[in-house]
Amino acid sequence: MAVAVVVGACSSEKGDSTGDASVTSRTFSIGHAASGGELGTPILDGNDTGYFAPLRSTQSYETLKAGTTETNQSGSLLKVTSGDNGPFIVSMEDDAVDFLRVNKGWKVDKIAHDPAWRPSTSSAAPHLAVGSRWVVALHTPTSADAENEEGGALIEAYDATDKTYYTTTAIDPAHTAFVHSLQIVDDHRFSFLFVDGRIGDARIPYVIRRTVDLATFRFVDEAIDIGSTNRMVAATALDDGYLVDLQRPKSERTGVFVRFAPGAADPTLQLTMKEAPVPNTIDGFRVEGAARALTLLSATGTKTALPGDFASASVAGAVNDLVYLRYVGSPAKAISADGLALVDVSKGTVTTAFDLSGANHEATGPSADAKWATGLSRLFLVGVP
Repeated sequence: MAVAVVVGACSSEKGDSTGDASVTSRTFSIGHAASGGELGTPILDGNDTGYFAPLRSTQSYETLKAGTTETNQSGSLLKVTSGDNGPFIVSMEDDAVDFLRVNKGWKVDKIAHDPAWRPSTSSAAPHLAVGSRWVVALHTPTSADAENEEGGALIEAYDATDKTYYTTTAIDPAHTAFVHSLQIVDDHRFSFLFVDGRIGDARIPYVIRRTVDLATFRFVDEAIDIGSTNRMVAATALDDGYLVDLQRPKSERTGVFVRFAPGAADPTLQLTMKEAPVPNTIDGFRVEGAARALTLLSATGTKTALPGDFASASVAGAVNDLVYLRYVGSPAKAISADGLALVDVSKGTVTTAFDLSGANHEATGPSADAKWATGLSRLFLVGVP
């Protein structure tokens, strides 16, 4: 993002506070989970700053909501790495993990085990990996969240180091959430957008970007100037901008790619929306072409041909010349057709995490069960560095 946000100093000590409004920012602590799974709420300090007092648990909020309901199904959160490169974070059915054929030079570590990490559950909510320690989800409310129906969204942050979940109401009840607007700021901060008012209001709502520091659960809000004739009705985050839908008094525009830049009047508090010409470009890279003839294209014009068994592919992120891809292999003689790849643009090389062909079993190891070859199990990409 183009704007750096300075988060106020605050003690990060974890204690037994339950998030009472009388707790000041300098004595903030993270509350422990109650048996009923009650949630904290965002507390405003003034001057566009505040903090969360989240519920703390060794289980995800989705699991806590289930109460005493028994389930034989669970999911695994996995860290997939190649050498010293930052990890892919993925989720998978727990009983499918053992059937992954891991290519030489790659490693898979299980960092969480919880029913909430089943792909069918984790794919239902936007996720992102913040640095190598945190995984964040933004959940919309369900009928089981009666006390939060007006809140619009819940934040759940998983600390992979402490194996702990932190959950809180994401925004105030008067706000409307853009649940697909999660975006990484740095290795311990993320942001999301929401509207200060109901979409159905006659007035034009204000759009706010909230940046949260996971070390302290403090946040800073920034107002976004979208113009007097525009209303932003949807936003989907890309790594270097947003795809937004704009509603005007006499027309609508969908799929407008924008970046946020400092406003001229007050760059520390106001952002200005500026349209950019090329959509679907992540960190300066995008995939073009048809199945089996795909090319990774950089903003500078560098092209890297992708393997012929890539039926489809998309950019998940990039660090310098190293591009993280997710792809679907075809044909796939493996437990899952979902693949992960690293492209070194400077060398023109492509390395894949898993053997989806079934041809390299001597290097990747034989499966313990013939059902590994169905290709139907889902490998859901949660995030990359």
